[in-house]
Amino acid sequence: MLASFLTAGVWLRRSFPWQLCWTPHCSEQVGWDVLEISMAPIVISHASSKVVCYHDRGKTDDLAKAVADRGGYLGVAVIPGFVSESPEATLDDLARHIEHLVSV
Repeated sequence: MLASFLTAGVWLRRSFPWQLCWTPHCSEQVGWDVLEISMAPIVISHASSKVVCYHDRGKTDDLAKAVADRGGYLGVAVIPGFVSESPEATLDDLARHIEHLVSV
C-alpha cells in the first residue's frame, strides 16, 4: 500500500503540482505524508483542534501550522462531537477551536 501511495505521490508531483489535496477524512499521519509527497496546498475542510477537544479526526497544532505554512486550509467542523465533549455544542465551543487554530 505504501508503494502505491508513493507512486501516486510521484504522479501528483509530476502531473499536477498545482492540484490541492483534500484530506479531512484522513488520519494525522496521512496529513504528514501528503505534506511530504505533494507540492500542492492541503485542504482539511472539516476537522477540529485536538488541543481544544479530543476527537479521532482532530488535528494537532503542528499539523495545522504545517498545512497553513504550505498555503493550505483547516476548517472547523460544526459537529458537536468534534468541537465539544458534551452532546450539544455551542457557538462558544466552535469559536474556541477557531480562535485556537488562528493563534497557531
